[in-house]
Amino acid sequence: MKNVFTACFLILTALSTNAFARGVKEGGGDSSGFESCLENHMEKIQNELHRDDLVFELSSDAKVLLAWTNTGELVASEDISDCHQ
Repeated sequence: MKNVFTACFLILTALSTNAFARGVKEGGGDSSGFESCLENHMEKIQNELHRDDLVFELSSDAKVLLAWTNTGELVASEDISDCHQ
């Protein structure tokens, strides 16, 4: 399960880096701040749900963090617009 989480985390990090690149192009943002904020939201969701097998995904506008089970059930959706400030 840890390998699945690690793979999902790496994919999410790549997506967040892409979102950061768009933010820089549009005139703002700090990658380390965005990534740190994103990690905090992921940890919060994991702790609230008491699960470590979640798959995280960013919405197309990178303002909502979605958490799915490995069976495809959406179990959390969290606003991460604070990470873009």
